[in-house]
Amino acid sequence: MPDVFVSYNREDLPIAQRVVDGLVHEGLNVWLDMELKAGENYDEITEERLRGAKAVVVLWSSRSVKSRWVRAEATIGQRKSTLVPAMIEECDRPVMFELVQTTDLSKWDGDRQDPNWLKLVDVIRKRIAAAPPSPLFVEGGVKRPTTRRGKTKPPPKQVAMPGGRRHLNHSWHCSAKTAHQRRRQRRLWSRSRRRPRLRGLPAWLPLQSRRQLTSHQHPFQL
Repeated sequence: MPDVFVSYNREDLPIAQRVVDGLVHEGLNVWLDMELKAGENYDEITEERLRGAKAVVVLWSSRSVKSRWVRAEATIGQRKSTLVPAMIEECDRPVMFELVQTTDLSKWDGDRQDPNWLKLVDVIRKRIAAAPPSPLFVEGGVKRPTTRRGKTKPPPKQVAMPGGRRHLNHSWHCSAKTAHQRRRQRRLWSRSRRRPRLRGLPAWLPLQSRRQLTSHQHPFQL
């Protein structure tokens, strides 16, 4: 999901593209509606990117102030505290946005060292840093597992092995210990079930005879 959403009027596309190129050079992830592919629903994709953006850059001009789309996008950005307005030409902004601090880019020619441009980039970075993490991607891009009650499961306990060569998961260590105890019990049980050895008897005697002789004294037993 892109971090920056750019709202503009179609007649201001050349200036909007210059702003997008500058933001991309600054290392920001920017979305412009010109990236829509054939077959995609314009309104659904645009609204999804707008609501998921951490910074909504609105380019005010004499044309965009009359656009219902730009006004609506600016309203959503202001409601979500992600609005970053900028003026690309002198114009009367909508009344509800007159009190919002707006960066003046009316004389910006693409210079990335321009003070007003640097001010805009700084505000965008602050918006991105202050935005909460996405609900689907938290803590390094991985969604932590939750219990049935919705609580987040704590990370597994790590146990250090002697010598510090490796760390084993505590639950795996316990299960391995239990498996070892089970194997040991099976070995002891199998030993107790073994037949007694018939020692001291000639090997040529039949097995039945040797079993009978083990129950009492016989001449061959030492």
